[in-house]
Amino acid sequence: MTAVFSFGHFATVLLVLAASTSVRAAGREAEERAARKACLSGDYVKGVEILSDLFIDTKDPTHIFNQARCFEQNSRCEEAIGRFREYLRKATDLSPADRTDTEKHIADCQALLDQRKPAPQAVVAPPTPPATAHGEPGPGASA
Repeated sequence: MTAVFSFGHFATVLLVLAASTSVRAAGREAEERAARKACLSGDYVKGVEILSDLFIDTKDPTHIFNQARCFEQNSRCEEAIGRFREYLRKATDLSPADRTDTEKHIADCQALLDQRKPAPQAVVAPPTPPATAHGEPGPGASA
């Protein structure tokens, strides 16, 4: 009878662990969905915050990439570039295609930033005062 109890106890523990893992996974999926929704609706602060919590909990660098995409989707290119670069540092097992894709996102963001920079202003010299009839500088001109 003791062996049956031990097996039953073990089976119960396994079921509880499986249920707990399932609940955590469902909770994580709900958080990921909430982050996507926030980012897509323009609330990048909330989306990035949720993704930060997910990264802290899981240590999965995909959440850093998703932070970058959230910034990028909301025209926050400087922040996006920083997060894409952090993703490249943290995701040590990236495929060449994923690395190339991430680098393209960085280049796209940089191109948008470059387009937004104002054109350099030409330096205009102050006007010279008109000369008088005798060829001397007019009033207000320094001698």
